[in-house]
Order: sequence, then C-alpha cells, then structure tokens
Amino acid sequence: MSDQFFGIEQQQKQEQTLTPQQRQSLEVLAAPLMELQARLNQEAQLNPMLEVEGPALEYSVGDPLSNAIAAEDRAAAADMDPEDREMEELSAGMDGWLDALPLSDSDSGEAQDRSRRRDFALNSLTVSGNRQDYLLEQLRFADVPEKLFRAAVEVIGNLDERGFLLATDKEIASGAGCDERTAARAVKLVQSFEPPGIAARTLEESFLIQLKAKGVTDRILLDIVSRHMDLLARNQIPQLARNYRIGVDELKSKLSVLKELNMRPGASLDNAPELTVAPEFIVKRHGRELLIVDNPGVLPRLHISSDYDEILRNSGTPPEAKKFLNEKRTAAEQLIRALTQRETTLRRITELLVSMQYDFFFKGPKALKPLTMLQLAEKLDLHETTVSRAVAGKYLGTPFGVVEYRSFFSGGYVSREGEEIASGGVKEKIREVIAGEDRRKPLSDEKIAKLLKESGLAVARRTVAKYREELGILPTHLRKEF
Repeated sequence: MSDQFFGIEQQQKQEQTLTPQQRQSLEVLAAPLMELQARLNQEAQLNPMLEVEGPALEYSVGDPLSNAIAAEDRAAAADMDPEDREMEELSAGMDGWLDALPLSDSDSGEAQDRSRRRDFALNSLTVSGNRQDYLLEQLRFADVPEKLFRAAVEVIGNLDERGFLLATDKEIASGAGCDERTAARAVKLVQSFEPPGIAARTLEESFLIQLKAKGVTDRILLDIVSRHMDLLARNQIPQLARNYRIGVDELKSKLSVLKELNMRPGASLDNAPELTVAPEFIVKRHGRELLIVDNPGVLPRLHISSDYDEILRNSGTPPEAKKFLNEKRTAAEQLIRALTQRETTLRRITELLVSMQYDFFFKGPKALKPLTMLQLAEKLDLHETTVSRAVAGKYLGTPFGVVEYRSFFSGGYVSREGEEIASGGVKEKIREVIAGEDRRKPLSDEKIAKLLKESGLAVARRTVAKYREELGILPTHLRKEF
C-alpha cells in the first residue's frame, strides 16, 4: 500500500490524521446496533435536515447448493457505493493508528471526556460482545487517568471466553503505549470490576480474587488455593488434611466455599441482563429457502428533509439560516453515506454467511461448518479487518435464537465420511455425549475422545478437555454423583 491514500499520509511515527468523515464511517461500521440506534435518534432530533423514512425490506438467499449468490449480484453490491472500497482500505490500515492519534486539547468537561473515551474504546475493541461491553461500561465510570484508562481497555480486549487475561504486562504496555507499571495497575483495576475473578491469569488467581470479595480469611484455605490446586483437582483430600494436620471433615468444611466460586467468571457476562442486544437482520425459513429480513423498528432510516431543503434553496432565506442549513445538510449527507456503507457491507457479509452456513439454519449449531473471516473476506473481496470490525458486537436473528455473528467463524474437523464439522459442532457432540452419561460413572475426557472417534470424528483428548471447559462442564471427578 502506498504511503499516501485518500489524503492520509502514513509517516514513520504513525501520526495520521483521519478526516471527520472517515472517522465517522469507521465508527458507524463498528458500532453495535443499539449504540447506533441511540446515536441516530439523537441526530434526527438535533439535525432538522434529517427525516426518518421507510419500512423494513425483505430479500432472500436461496439454497446455496443452487447457486444462491450469483457473481453478478456480488459485483453489483460491490459497485453500489463507490466509497465502499475507500472505507475498506482505510479500515485495513486502521490498526495501530488510533493509539497514535492525540486527544484534542480543546475537549473539556465530563461529557466530552466520556465521549472521547467511548470513541477510543469502540475503535480499540475489535472483539466485542456482552463481556467486553459490560466491563467497558464499568471502566467508563472509573475516575482514572487517561493512560490507565487506555491500558485498562487493552486488558479488557485481551480477555478470553472464560474471562481470563491472556496478555502479559509487557504486551499490555506495548498495546496501550504505556509502561509496565501502568499496565499492572490496569490489570488490578479490571480485576476490581464485577464479576469477581475477572481478568485473572490463572484459576488460582481468580479463586483468590473471588475469596477476597467474599471476605474469606481462612489461612489454610487460601494457602491450598495458592499452592495446592493440583492436589485439590485430583481430589487428594486425605493427603491435604495430613499436610495441614487437620481432620478430613474439617478440611471438607473449609473447602465447601469453593463450590460457590465461578471457574469461568467471564462466561456469566455473555447473557448479562444489563445489556440489550438486537439482531441486524433476521433469517427466516420458507421451505428450503432462507429469507433475510431487516430488523424492523430498531434502526431508523434517514433521508434529507424536503421541507428544509426547499427553505435552503429559497432566495429569500437569510444568509445566517442558509449557512446553518448547509452545515446540517452536509452532516446529514455524510451520516447517510456512512449508514449506506455500513448496511452494504453487513448485508453482503450476511448473505454470504447465510449461504456458507446454510445447514445451521435448519439443523442448529451441530451443523456449523469451519469458516474463517479470511475465507469470507476473500470471497467478498474485502480486507479481513473490515469483516472483523463489521461483525464485532453484531447479532443475527436465527430460528435458534439471536446469535452473535462471530459464533459462525471457527476452525473445524473432517469426519470419517469427509464431512466438515466446525468446532461449535464438535462442542455440541461433546455436550450430547456428557448429557447421556451415567452420573455415577462419568466419562473421562479420554473416553469421550474415544467415543467421538468411534463415531467417525477424530478429536484429541486435550481438545475434548478444552471444549468441555469452554462449555462450562466440570471435569470427571467433579461430575460424579454419589
């Protein structure tokens, strides 16, 4: 890519300046639906040149086996908006730029500060969802310096599905442009958020945070969690009792509080009631055909007000009024253009996604096929980062409920019959196997892997263990019922 495009010079120090229109296009693309709804409603109230229009539209994606998406349709979609490619190339070069953008010294007051922080957070968190949104909301109300705020955003962006922190202090410092001391403070800050145990790097650390939140001070219990979780995991209660020179019953009494702790504190945030999500589109079944429907009544459709446009063009309108209306008209046009780009990009992604994951909409998660964002991006002639930003924090209505776009992307496996199965489908098979087990003799991860292999799906034992943990299913000895 050249050092200069669209009026943006890429210098050695990454001191690029995005135009307001370019920043707006990227923010609109990345914004979750409910965030965007609030923004558009506000803009429609403040800008007299904007009016709400039109009902939701319905269009279909047929059976992909019958050529659901024709080449000419893809070409037409790509040519629909001449600025679509500009935004996609710009998005490809965005990573790392926003960190280098200085915050305006002209901003003042609490409202401006929160808005500035929100903009940074929206552009920093490419992996979104309830988990990040819930934690980010707590961060927004934390009265902390700007560097610490940025480092905390980096921490939140590096949490996995369990809520565990995957990055070192050094990596956080590098990503946030701060020192390691600030990064360590940011980790402690996020660990103070709800739910207790979030942002820990190990299960031991998470348990200790949760115990502290509960006010537990028992020295023996804390020492066991700190140093002997391996023995506890193997259910070596008699040995632990001997080590601490206490009775088995007394030790069991001390350990009982651990049953109240959450091994996956981040998972509880995936359905956080404080947050409301809405699907961008709704997929309906009509025989073997799939209909993609705009979500009605959620996102207003905007157009230029004909009444105020006539006032603008009237020769008798005072110059001051014309100047005001001209500014509002330009702002309205830019917003509408950004919305068009967003809709075009999301619609193209949705159409192809529905086509490639056709079986899911009839059979559910077990029918998901392996699919990466890069594969989708290549078929759409988009950059992978554009797809990532477009689907982050977005949801799709399906016959099986509202599903996050990102859940359709995963690696996968090939069965003995040559059938491609996504990791989500493998998880569902593991869930089914465990659901049918004898609770008095629960299956080991090795046994589950063997059963899957016998059914034609070769999955390693460690993979079974990983997926079982991601499903929030306890290990064998903890599932046993006496």
